[in-house]
Amino acid sequence: MQFKTITIIGIGLIGGSIAYGLKEKKLVDKIIGIDTQHDNLKIAQQNKIIDVSLSEINQEALNVDVVLIATPVMMIENVLKSISQFHLSPNTVVTDVGSTKRGVLKAYQKYLPHHFAYCVAGHPVAGCEKSGADNIIPNLFNQQKVILCPHVEQEEKSVDKIQILWESLGAKIYKMQAERHDQIFAMTSHFPHVLAYAFMNQLNESELKDQYLTFAGTGFRDFTRIAGSDPEMWSGICVENQDFLLELLEQYFQELKIMKNLLENKDKDQLKTYFSTSQQVRQAWENTKSQL
Repeated sequence: MQFKTITIIGIGLIGGSIAYGLKEKKLVDKIIGIDTQHDNLKIAQQNKIIDVSLSEINQEALNVDVVLIATPVMMIENVLKSISQFHLSPNTVVTDVGSTKRGVLKAYQKYLPHHFAYCVAGHPVAGCEKSGADNIIPNLFNQQKVILCPHVEQEEKSVDKIQILWESLGAKIYKMQAERHDQIFAMTSHFPHVLAYAFMNQLNESELKDQYLTFAGTGFRDFTRIAGSDPEMWSGICVENQDFLLELLEQYFQELKIMKNLLENKDKDQLKTYFSTSQQVRQAWENTKSQL
């Protein structure tokens, strides 16, 4: 066994899939699952991926090798506030799976200042638009990227422990500063969600809404899939990464102005060039992705 006991706070899609992987690969003796939603705990216990279920944090749940916070990012601060009421062993590493990292690191430092060196900010780049323990995905992290964001006060052994955990689940580890992480994922993850949600709201306000939805095809399905994601989770992520998202919106407005101008002028040649550039970037990414 790599680990004796691990506590996972938040037994939803990500937390549940982590527990599933750890159990399936026999990487841990005991998993304590904590969730305020009884259904998530019930499903996890029925599937034998957690050994103990709790509705709130207690001292026993913190006397472990790793405390992994798998709640929506806006809930992490409250979780850390609860943890701060108890004693943490120096051997216990606290980590998370939040989609933004700057705010999480500030929360670690605020609520666990004496344990900050053993707090590891992480982000598995995996999942889907669904949520909850009933959507657990076996092998979710196999060959997927996990970003770790070490900080200046970091105890190196704590990062090593979390890296071993993720690599045991088949993940590929990348390390970067929290600010660069938030900038990258603003563009590649958070901003596409903003656009999909905005598009669906635009459609919803139209008097032709029902007809649009009746005749919507695969292009519509592919573009709007992520608008089916959890609004609670994504509103929190967007607020946390507000500054980078506002910058991207301003840049996008400029791109829309270019598009508007080309359409007004019926400039087919320039539209083709504009579209071709986008196509080439997309195809290059697809080719690179297939080679990994």
